[in-house]
Parts: sequence; C-alpha cells; structure tokens
Amino acid sequence: MAKYGSYRHRIELTPADTSVLTTSYPTAPMTGSIYATLIRPPGNAGQPRWDGHVSALQLIMSQSSGTSTSLTLQVFGKDAEKEIVVPETELTLSAIPGRTGFLGCAARIDTDVVLESENIYLWGKTNSGELEPVDGECFISWSE
Repeated sequence: MAKYGSYRHRIELTPADTSVLTTSYPTAPMTGSIYATLIRPPGNAGQPRWDGHVSALQLIMSQSSGTSTSLTLQVFGKDAEKEIVVPETELTLSAIPGRTGFLGCAARIDTDVVLESENIYLWGKTNSGELEPVDGECFISWSE
C-alpha cells in the first residue's frame, strides 16, 4: 500500500534591519521586507525550484508610533515581479492582552506555490503610524 500524507513546517520570519512598516510600501521590495528561507522538501533537494503548500501566516508587531488598526501586505518569492504568492491583502490588527504596545494578526493563505528559490518575502504597510515586526514572533506555515 502506498504511503501518503504531508509534513508541516512552521518557519520563523526574519525582519530585515530596516523593516519598520510605515504607511507606504518600501521603494525596493527586498529592503524593509520580512523574509524566510523555506526548507526544500527532500524530493526537491537540488532542484532549481521550490514547491510546497503555504498555509498560514502569524505576525506580532510592536507599535513604534501612531495607532495602526490594519496592515496591508503582499507575499512574494525572490523575483517579486513574477512570483506573487498573495496579492495585496488587508489584515485587521488586534491588541495582545497583557502586552501594551503590541499588535498581532494572522491569515490563512492556503495556496500551492512554485518559487525560483526557497526565499519568501512579505512586504507591508500600515493604515496609520509605524509597526516593527517582533523578531522571533513572526511565522509562516507550509507543508510539503
């Protein structure tokens, strides 16, 4: 009997050094973005492309200034002009109980993707003020 199933992964997203999100997108997508390096599935090792199923996104942000209530973001691969994973999407930010000045959001992505590399990027902007992604508290989930 054939075996079937999938392996689920939760990868930490790494904020770039300049990843304070403001009311406009950065001028260059790779600058000011949040990124992750996805693990290549064993059957995909050595292949020129990464493929998998991106399922969810969780972000915790620190409110640097202003009062943001929403975050608009895009998710894309290394080649932003050709590898759109999630088009522009608005997420509602919620206060985190017991953590003053911190906001969170989550989204179900649920899409199969094929990327030129295993790098995935988030590019975002706020409706007001500035948000800073909290290192170690931003994740993307995917399966192979």
